[in-house]
Amino acid sequence: MSQAKEWALKKFSDYKEISQKLFPTIIVLKLDIEKLRKLNGQVFDNPSTQWAQFVYNCRRVGKHGGLYHTDDYVCGPLADGKIVPLLKRLESQRISFGQFHQGIMPYTEISNQLSLNTINAVRCITQMEVKRIDIKKI
Repeated sequence: MSQAKEWALKKFSDYKEISQKLFPTIIVLKLDIEKLRKLNGQVFDNPSTQWAQFVYNCRRVGKHGGLYHTDDYVCGPLADGKIVPLLKRLESQRISFGQFHQGIMPYTEISNQLSLNTINAVRCITQMEVKRIDIKKI
């Protein structure tokens, strides 16, 4: 949960000047992992070339409103936040795919994400809780 809390605080810091009504929040989910594993999914254990190719294709197709894959879920490293400018440089052939891959490498080892992409995957959620982070304790 520390990764989620850190991310929520970063986003809060980025946007707190917009409105006094904003506050950092995380959503805590409990999943039936065994049920999820029975679905069609991909797991990237590390930021490999295959992972970078997947990230690239998702962004390339997604920017036109499409969906690159049909997986129920995808789990793997969270690409660094500089992905949009790197994608533009790659598509205009100003950088190589290797440079793109290096540029989107996660900035910490604990930066992972899980996307639930279908209703079947969402049905694996067994509990959900919204937690507001008390910024007075920080």
